[in-house]
Amino acid sequence: MKSYMKKSLLVTAMMGAITGCNVDVSQDDADKASNAKYSGEGTSTGAVTRKDASSITVNGIRFNVSQASINLDGQTGSQDQIKLGQVVTITADYNSDGSATASMLTYDDSLQGPVDSVNLTGHSLIVMGQTILVNNETLFDGITLETITQGQVLEISGLSNSLGQWQASYIGLSDQSITEFDTLGVVSALDAAAMTFKINELTVDYSQVRDLNEVQQWIANDKLIDVYGTMTESEDGSIVLLAAEVESEETIMGEHGELLEIEGLVTTAINNGQFQVSGVTVLVNDETQFDFGEASLLVVDALVEVEGTINEDGTITAEYIFVEPENLLEVASVIEAIDVENNTVTILGKTFSVNDSTLIANEDMLEEYEDWDESDDYNEDDFDLSNFNEEDFNEEDFNDEDFNDEDLNEANLSNEEFDDEYDDEDWQENISTLTLSDLSIGDYVEVAAYHSGEGQPLVAIFLGKMEADEANEVFMAAPIESIETTQKTITVFGETVDLTAQGIELYSFLDFGDDWDEYDEMEGEEGTDMSEESLDDEGTTNEETVDETPLSADEFLQKASVGSQVFMSGINNGGSITWQYVEVEEEPVAQNDTAPSTPEAPVTP
Repeated sequence: MKSYMKKSLLVTAMMGAITGCNVDVSQDDADKASNAKYSGEGTSTGAVTRKDASSITVNGIRFNVSQASINLDGQTGSQDQIKLGQVVTITADYNSDGSATASMLTYDDSLQGPVDSVNLTGHSLIVMGQTILVNNETLFDGITLETITQGQVLEISGLSNSLGQWQASYIGLSDQSITEFDTLGVVSALDAAAMTFKINELTVDYSQVRDLNEVQQWIANDKLIDVYGTMTESEDGSIVLLAAEVESEETIMGEHGELLEIEGLVTTAINNGQFQVSGVTVLVNDETQFDFGEASLLVVDALVEVEGTINEDGTITAEYIFVEPENLLEVASVIEAIDVENNTVTILGKTFSVNDSTLIANEDMLEEYEDWDESDDYNEDDFDLSNFNEEDFNEEDFNDEDFNDEDLNEANLSNEEFDDEYDDEDWQENISTLTLSDLSIGDYVEVAAYHSGEGQPLVAIFLGKMEADEANEVFMAAPIESIETTQKTITVFGETVDLTAQGIELYSFLDFGDDWDEYDEMEGEEGTDMSEESLDDEGTTNEETVDETPLSADEFLQKASVGSQVFMSGINNGGSITWQYVEVEEEPVAQNDTAPSTPEAPVTP
């Protein structure tokens, strides 16, 4: 069996390296380019995506924290106590070369408290009445969603959405003996007489707080606060947080004219040139550049990263914005029409709009990147594995400290064996020299795009000239728009696919994302090879991790639902496509979880 989802990996990697389907990779380049234009003090808030002995990466910028003052939950801390995924705020001196030196780092957890319940099917849990959402970007520390139990004390760090739910970027086990807990949230149902309020489903009694008179003067509904206290039982038997301290929570910002970078979820959609993210008002003007996406994507709960200048009134004038669209789709086929005047191309009968943010790549660039990405010139024989101390490698919680640098034989690792021919200058040169006018009807291209609105052309974020295995080969990666269980068909990108057609092969694969906690659960299952040989150098499953036995249409539909991502390959016969392979991405199901027995009802796109 040939896994056709692999065909999308090259374009995904390329988009990530420039624009950012993967924040850890994409924003590195985007932010370095923009920060190279700034020199001076600034502030950055976002999740930690990388760390080493002297630096951490936040919002794509590597901050030297070796001399920084570090405050972790109100206590003096050290750099090695910072965990990947934790949302931190850094004050730093930015240099014109894109580097930055931190003077202060602050971390406050979003909440810390006992688990009320866990919803494995819904990929969520309730902690102290707060809904915690989990996805493939969530990093677990010493625990998994499947092993969390009621009553366990957890530490959560993440971003709050418009419903007051937390999209967790970090979940870790806390000291199970602590009795004072905390949560960040918005006040509602304030009863000044009873001295109670709610944060989502959690009732808080603030009658015993320190500085009660002061708190009573400023506390109000819709106020963002941080509350600390102990869990107790009220007279009616309900659980209440008896607060010992209530603090007003404000976004940490710098001074007027300084740089501010902030990662968060949009809380107020864009209107009249402004929107809000994490309580901060962001102004968008003609000078604002979108590293990725466009203004129409600035809707409530969109994940966004903003870089701009702080104004005297506390607003930010955005210079650069990164907003990632949902449900990206990819299509590979020949160009059927080009309209240079209106900046559009037509592929498979669909119109794609090309704008200033679209990355257009030529064939040489693609081939060069593929060779560079696969590291063909890396000589594995020069890497001495015999000196690698496997006992120091903690597979459950790998970090820099677990890797014994001394046992890595650098002498046997020749830098000359790496392909240094392809560098950032070559990349930028290829981007800047290729335009829509350089493409022609009949060119085989791959395009990644998103919907910008009802009746509007699809907006291309990547358009690359490719070399097809066959001239009439078609590839598509997109979410399922509707399912017809009686006819056993699915609709993807307007194309109806008959799952019972002669010659079609159906498969499924699991999406492990960045978290391989499911690895152990999958190992040894019938029809699944999870051996070391089945993993590539990046820890990604190769073809052997997918069951090689084709599915029946009924089996496929049991694993698919509206919104599921599918990867399809076929042959275009004069406008009529014969689909040959269809793979559906299914979410991992824990052993004590139950997969849906029937697909969702048909939905009209």
